[in-house]
Amino acid sequence: SGTNRALDATLYVVWALFWLLMILIAVQDAMHEAETRWWEPVVWEGSSCLFATIWMVIQRRAGERYDVYLDRPGRWVAHHLKWLPLIVATFLVCVYLVRHGIYAIAGHEYRHDPWAHVIVYETIKIGLFFGLWLGIFFGFSSYHRWQEERRQLLLLQKSLSDAQLAQLKAQLRPHLFFNVLNTISALMHIDVERA
Repeated sequence: SGTNRALDATLYVVWALFWLLMILIAVQDAMHEAETRWWEPVVWEGSSCLFATIWMVIQRRAGERYDVYLDRPGRWVAHHLKWLPLIVATFLVCVYLVRHGIYAIAGHEYRHDPWAHVIVYETIKIGLFFGLWLGIFFGFSSYHRWQEERRQLLLLQKSLSDAQLAQLKAQLRPHLFFNVLNTISALMHIDVERA
């Protein structure tokens, strides 16, 4: 529906602004570090943005089937959380492959903390990020559901009003017919010809 598309468009704009802010902050932070090249924070945040956006689009499309649980938030969240291990694994592999690849193309080596630290740190970061955006998605989906139910309620109220009006009209017709017959009957006692 039009409302759903408008909400999704708003969500995507918020998402884009969030990532733009993340990239700008990373670039600004890197300006204070002499050994960091200007393009590195763009690669770091850009690669995260790319794969987070892919997962966000997948979540929005596949997650629509869980909207039947919006009235039970715990269940709704549980259905979305079951995706988290797959998201973490694919995100880490893809993001770090892209970063290593871009650095290799640029003739540099991508250095990061030991893998054990990276995995723990990134898993916590992704979990917090996922929780934040899941809350936002829940809010958008709940608002959409509320708008849809409100629209249906207004349609039902209009249908009920139309049905009540039709019922009143139906009641008036026999009453009018009865009054006409009574008038003719009364007139028969006074003036048959006129009746």
